[in-house]
Amino acid sequence: MPVLRRFQVTTACAAVFVCALPVTAAEVSPADLEHFEAKIRPVLAERCYTCHGADPKKIRGGLILIDADGLRAGGESGAVIVPGRPEESLLIEAIRYDGLTQMPPDGKLEASVIADFERWIASGAPDPRTLDADSSRQAQQSDSTYDYGPGRAHWAYRAVRHATPPAVDDESWVRGPLDRFVLARLEELGLVPV
Repeated sequence: MPVLRRFQVTTACAAVFVCALPVTAAEVSPADLEHFEAKIRPVLAERCYTCHGADPKKIRGGLILIDADGLRAGGESGAVIVPGRPEESLLIEAIRYDGLTQMPPDGKLEASVIADFERWIASGAPDPRTLDADSSRQAQQSDSTYDYGPGRAHWAYRAVRHATPPAVDDESWVRGPLDRFVLARLEELGLVPV
């Protein structure tokens, strides 16, 4: 179940909230499903997932578009779609380049693609995409709590920590703290510096 942002419910937005409830794949008509899969999902994948996909470090504006729950939850600016009302949807404003937010940032979409998004939202924005609860939650977690698995064991990805320089036998060769590390390893191997 998506995490919904807190807001005051008025009579006007209660109707929008009811319309914005997620639909399951079984509730989407075949025509709407075909329209979404042929016209909407490919554009989202190609032009939007780079900044609004599953990688927590790359998410912009708090908006996650990889599943229906993320799309309906919206981002830092609030809801991006108002099902049934394309003219009130921030997504349409952004892809038309009408406001301050202009998406995608690498260039405006073709008029026919914008019309496809308008049609999709006007029909209630049916979205059959779902992720299992763990995948959706993982995509929304911050970098500090995300488990990167065994890759984190590599030395380059470990947190920097203060290390005490080791003791060495030949103090005359040491000119700085790094020299102690080098000399300690050489002495461990039975070698002497040149």
